[in-house]
Amino acid sequence: MQTRGTVFDYFQSAFRRLPLHAEPAVRLGPLVLGPDRLCAAFHVPHEAGRIERVAYRCTSCATLVALCEHLSELASGRTLAEARRLDASALLALHPEIPAGRRDRSALAVAAFHAALPLETTCHTRTIGDSI
Repeated sequence: MQTRGTVFDYFQSAFRRLPLHAEPAVRLGPLVLGPDRLCAAFHVPHEAGRIERVAYRCTSCATLVALCEHLSELASGRTLAEARRLDASALLALHPEIPAGRRDRSALAVAAFHAALPLETTCHTRTIGDSI
């Protein structure tokens, strides 16, 4: 994973973008609730197994906004398989400046992101007479 800045930089990036409601209607994934009455939800559009531009909504905690912003940047352009491997500890490792009391926001952001990913489907075929 890579980073282009601090939590403050990612918060400013999110703040400068148009709000989600100003974009064409998007269907957010499940709302994931975290500690301190915080919540987040992502929209993860994909085509042919590759993620397009990710959108999100979250409560107004600067750390949570910054982590959601960074996560959406990291996920855009990746395959669904790569996106499923993004985890909270790796995201947090990119931001050592986050104080201990706010580090749980990383788990919330990643949980909401993963909840918005399509379920993995595996097709198993059997022929009549195969043993179970």
